[in-house]
Amino acid sequence: MPVRTFQISSDIFWGFRTQIIVEPSSTQDSILHELHLAMTHFFTDANLLVLADRCRSCKLHLHEDIASMLSEGVSEETIFFACDHEH
Repeated sequence: MPVRTFQISSDIFWGFRTQIIVEPSSTQDSILHELHLAMTHFFTDANLLVLADRCRSCKLHLHEDIASMLSEGVSEETIFFACDHEH
């Protein structure tokens, strides 16, 4: 199963990075849900409760689609970004 690296691009959460398994059945919503869970757990475990709370209300979006994430040309160093800026 392909593991992909995701990083948050945001004023508050910039730099948070985690790896998520991306399968053909994955959706952008399921990936964003996993990102939110990872961020919330990270901040809660570090006792950064204000950040954990802000994370719960953060509205992230991805710029790439699932097909791009699963492409054979994607290297292990590729980072996919989740952003919270408005379009």
